[in-house]
Amino acid sequence: MESEYGNLSWEIFVYSTFAIVAICLILYTFFSLKIRRHSIHNMNEEGFFDKANEENNSFYSSEGNHCENK
Repeated sequence: MESEYGNLSWEIFVYSTFAIVAICLILYTFFSLKIRRHSIHNMNEEGFFDKANEENNSFYSSEGNHCENK
């Protein structure tokens, strides 16, 4: 009878630990994605991506003109 009780308590400990770890991973993933999405939204409102796109477009257009001149 003791061995059955010992196995049962061990199973409860192991499965509850798995459940706690799974819940923590799900919450971590959810909050990290939420924070990332919020940061990208703020960067977009500040015009960060517009500035980067202008710099990239000017680089490619100058590079393209350089190739056409050859």
